[in-house]
Amino acid sequence: MSEPRVVFLVKNGIGFGHIRRALILAQALQRDGALRPVVISQARGLDLLLGAGVDVVNFPLLHRLPSAVAEDRYLELLDVLLDRLDPVVVIEDTYPDPRYGRLPALAGRARLLIMRRLVGASFDQIRHTGALARYDKILIAQDPDQFHREGHSGPSLAAVEHGQFTIVGNVAIPVTSHEAETARRAHAPQGGPLVVVAAGAGGDQLTDGFTTRLFTAVQHVADRFRDARPELRFVAVTGPYHPGRLPTPAGNLAVHRFHPDLPALLAGADVAVIKPGNNCLSEALAGRAQLILVPDASFLEGVSEHARRVVAEHGGQVCPRTPSTSTKPSSPPWNGHHARSRPTAPLLRSADVWRRSRTRLALAS
Repeated sequence: MSEPRVVFLVKNGIGFGHIRRALILAQALQRDGALRPVVISQARGLDLLLGAGVDVVNFPLLHRLPSAVAEDRYLELLDVLLDRLDPVVVIEDTYPDPRYGRLPALAGRARLLIMRRLVGASFDQIRHTGALARYDKILIAQDPDQFHREGHSGPSLAAVEHGQFTIVGNVAIPVTSHEAETARRAHAPQGGPLVVVAAGAGGDQLTDGFTTRLFTAVQHVADRFRDARPELRFVAVTGPYHPGRLPTPAGNLAVHRFHPDLPALLAGADVAVIKPGNNCLSEALAGRAQLILVPDASFLEGVSEHARRVVAEHGGQVCPRTPSTSTKPSSPPWNGHHARSRPTAPLLRSADVWRRSRTRLALAS
């Protein structure tokens, strides 16, 4: 008899947060061996999915199909697929999708929600819709102290304390010091400062060219320091969803749309210039890089406010969404490189998070 299946239902249109989290947990489940994970995604690209080592079925983004008729047909396919997979539990990520709530194949099945960081008003808004009631368990992938800094209302805090919620800690890729140093040496072989610039998957919340402006600024800065600091190395990882032109590679600037070792690269950097989504931020905090956080627009997660809290705790700076590229920095953060005095932030290993969660969920049949 084959192992009982667990299905992850995730979307991925702008960043890698939802799909990366699902893959981390699915891979931990697969190693555990009690359940067979299947990831059903709505991803714009396959970069993370290829080579993930777990079963994946990729649908188009259902809310961006050209017509309601097309959406209905894909939902029918999804319903048939779920019925045939016959999962013992279905796991969704962060935002309850009303399309899933209407699927007959999910009726009566155990449902979990992995909820990432939300500001208080957004949590209230989702809770007031009643959509959370359909989940048997809701796991909050955030450390308890960080959760309580989000400004949640009294009713929301009471719901978390007495309802179906469990705070399980952050879910991120653990990076060893050896992996970080190996990535660092590969990109800064002469031992000079390494500046890594990353925008997650590279998608824009708005049509205002956020990532284009970010990587244009990187190009200008790298040009300025090519002769003055030849040992300084820049690595720009635009993300596969970056809609604009790529920076031009140069002797001191490497450019990648997707980098499979980005977690180790960020952990090994001296300076990390990042769009501070959960993946990039967790990976940068796994090392000792000086942080330059460039938040994009955010409608539910309060990324700018969160970035300011991170900098207050770990050091660094938060840049505006429209940074000037015309002013030379008076004291670049890579000056005094090798000091790298910022302490490494503690990260929970994903397997440990899953083991703790599984004991509470009693998923095994």
